[in-house]
Amino acid sequence: MTQKKYRGQKGIAFIMVLWVMALLTILVTEFAYSMRTEVRAARNFKEDTEAYYLALSGVNMAIAEILSDYDINYLDENGKLVFAKREGAKSALEREFPSGDGKVSYNIIDDEGKVNINMASRGMIWDILKAAGIEIETRDIIADSILDWRDINQFTQLNGAEDDYYLRLPYPYEAKDGNFDTLEELILVKGVTHEIFYGSGKAPIGLYEAERPSFRGDYSGISQYITTTGIGLININTAPEQVLEARFGPVTANQIITQRQAGYFQQPAYGGIVKSTSFAITARGYAQGGPIYHEIKAVIERKTGKPEIQIRYWNESIL
Repeated sequence: MTQKKYRGQKGIAFIMVLWVMALLTILVTEFAYSMRTEVRAARNFKEDTEAYYLALSGVNMAIAEILSDYDINYLDENGKLVFAKREGAKSALEREFPSGDGKVSYNIIDDEGKVNINMASRGMIWDILKAAGIEIETRDIIADSILDWRDINQFTQLNGAEDDYYLRLPYPYEAKDGNFDTLEELILVKGVTHEIFYGSGKAPIGLYEAERPSFRGDYSGISQYITTTGIGLININTAPEQVLEARFGPVTANQIITQRQAGYFQQPAYGGIVKSTSFAITARGYAQGGPIYHEIKAVIERKTGKPEIQIRYWNESIL
């Protein structure tokens, strides 16, 4: 009986040892996984920090170009913005290059090659919407609603909207009754959707779209044609054909395009300008050649007659 009891106790002890070993194995596995996760998180944080400062250096490189001594802006054969003196043509600077173990890239877009949405007439807005592939009924709604959003009264345009419309939405808000500070504000305006703003298939549907049109067309995106900065004059060297048509009409736009193909304008013409002072910057920093990057977007205005800038927009939370 004693031997059986001893063998039973021995079996129980063996089972307990197995349980302890299994528990220790689980704990060690969990600890190893936790350590790997923490190491990976620390590495990602380090690489993101590196990518951020690389992107910031790209913004500073762009600002250096904006602050350079130039008389005219135009697009080179690759469509890149050039800052140049009148004597002699040149190409844009190289805007993608290695830096340490990472890489920097940046792009500069002339915001005065776009329509200032805060100054545009209804006709100009309507033509830009047409250029983006938007159908007539929705053009009328958006054009009138933009005018209502900008004006300080509560009188509604024929197809527009004021507070009484926006306050009935599932997520209510009031019309601004003032100028647009950022382009993204347009998504709050009646009729404007993410597809209309960014282009078809280029952005997810958001909560705060004021209204979705029943027609789902193939939109090129109005954001590429408009800005909230500048004095309202168009740079005839950098504006796309759609903007030129909206501002000057198709006949004059065709004349400008034809002359531009023969060589960029060195002097202002057609009521337009050739030297811009408002620019949009997009800079990316890539850490150690890997997939992690950080993107910074900014809108910069150069002060007239001074090598100084004013930051009109800054977004560095883009990953």
